[in-house]
Parts: sequence; C-alpha cells; structure tokens
Amino acid sequence: MRQILLLTLLSLSVCFSQTTAIQVGEGATTPTIRDEFLAAFQRGGFVNTVALPPLTEVISYGAGGFRQEFNDAARSGLKSALIRPALPDLTLGVNNAVRQVRPPIYAIYTQSSIGVSIAGFPNMDTNRFNALLTAQSVNFVGGSYQTFDKGFGIFVWDLPPLDGGSDTRFNIVEPLLTRWNSIGIDRIGPPIVSLITATSRFGTRANYQTFTNGAIYNITSGSLNGRVIFVRKAVQDLYEQNQGPAGFLGLPIGEETIIANNRRRQSFEGGTMEYAINGTPILKNAIISVTV
Repeated sequence: MRQILLLTLLSLSVCFSQTTAIQVGEGATTPTIRDEFLAAFQRGGFVNTVALPPLTEVISYGAGGFRQEFNDAARSGLKSALIRPALPDLTLGVNNAVRQVRPPIYAIYTQSSIGVSIAGFPNMDTNRFNALLTAQSVNFVGGSYQTFDKGFGIFVWDLPPLDGGSDTRFNIVEPLLTRWNSIGIDRIGPPIVSLITATSRFGTRANYQTFTNGAIYNITSGSLNGRVIFVRKAVQDLYEQNQGPAGFLGLPIGEETIIANNRRRQSFEGGTMEYAINGTPILKNAIISVTV
C-alpha cells in the first residue's frame, strides 16, 4: 500500500510538472502577441537551437517591448531570446513581428553597457556573414551580426579578421550604420576594426571605420562637417599605403564620381585617385606639402 501511494504521488508530481512547465508565448498580454512569439520560435530553425521549456515567460522588456529567454539546446549556458519591439514592423506579418536574438549576439546585447537603452530593439534576426579576406592567412572567415533600431549594429567574427589581431567583436554606430546599410553587406562587408578618430594634416577631423571591402568616413569638422563618404577597397588600400588621413592626401572629401571612359575618381583634401571600376587606382594632382 505504501509503495502504491508513493507511485501515485510521483505520478501526480510528474503530471503537475508537465502541466506547469512554461510554454512558448506564455505570459503574452494578448493572443495575437502569443501567436507572434510562437511564429518566431518556429521560424528559421530557431526551435532546433534552444532547449525547452523556456527560461522565462513573456515579460516586459524596455519601453513597450516584450522578451522570452531560452537556454541553448546543449544547455551550455548560452542564452537566446525572442524579442518583440515596442513598435514592430507589422507590415511584414505576424511571422516577423518578434525577432530572434541568438548567441553570441545576445550576450553582448544584454551587457549593461549596451542593452535596449543604447542599442534599441532588434530590427532583424541574428544573421550570419561570410567574408573573403584575401590579404590574411585565413582567407574565408564567418561570423554573426544583428542591427538594432537605435542605429546600433553588433558584429562577432568566428576568428579575428586581421592577422596578429585578437579582436573579434566590432560595433557600428550612426551615422556610419545608415551609410553601411545603404551600401549593403554584400558590397562593403562586415567591419574589421572599431571606430577610429583622425585629424588630417589640413586640420579636418573625422571618424571612420574599415570593412572587408572598403571604409566609411564621417567628417566631423570644417566645411564638410556631417558628410559621410564611402571609399572602396582598392582606393582604401592605396590610401593606407600613403598613411591614410595622416598622410599627404588628408581625408576624402566626396563620393567617387564617373569620369571619361567610365573610369572613376575619388577626391581627397590633398589630391585625387583615378581608376577603372576593377582596376588599380593611381594618384593624381597630389599636394605633397603645405606651406603655412
């Protein structure tokens, strides 16, 4: 009789734990929001990367947003989350109202120095990138990235993108992120360094960041203050060979232009470069010295 009673109590305990386990979407304030979480959970293989039950119910996150957290499938300590922005893009339908934030992005995003107050809500799912690094010992390297609605992007490489380097994590902030988005990751690639501040020999200041296929410069002083300029990789390579902003060329002053024979020209404070679209740039009209 005692054994039967113990088995009955154990069975009831198992049934109770099964029926009280947190469900995906549980805690959502409306059935529609619950369905949005369920749709995001089932999208793009997310269901195969996390463990059930979820770590939390759907809870408030930031100003007007919602979040539900999960352990990774291996229960290694890595976490993922489904996050519904305060103002989701509902034109994309219920399947895309809630965003997936996966490792390693989620751990960085939830650091106290970033979080929803700095980065905002995710405006895309965590995605993968692959980049060809022809000048490096490891030619083909990938990583993860995600952008957020306060003009913030997080990029994490699987391996350091620069020979001899140790950094694998880089952020993009405004106004560079808007320009990066307009160019497209397929054309400019992910960042390979953090934001750099420079002053040219002409006294002009700028912030800039280099990527696998070029660089973006944000001029922050002088008559060109506020201009954001893209420099393609071949031009950037020759520019760096001539000491970049610290060299005689100074800073770029405008986007490349099309000249005769469908060639291109990019102008700098101290000269220009001309090139065929897939050719090697050559220096023109260089101002080698400045007399004060």
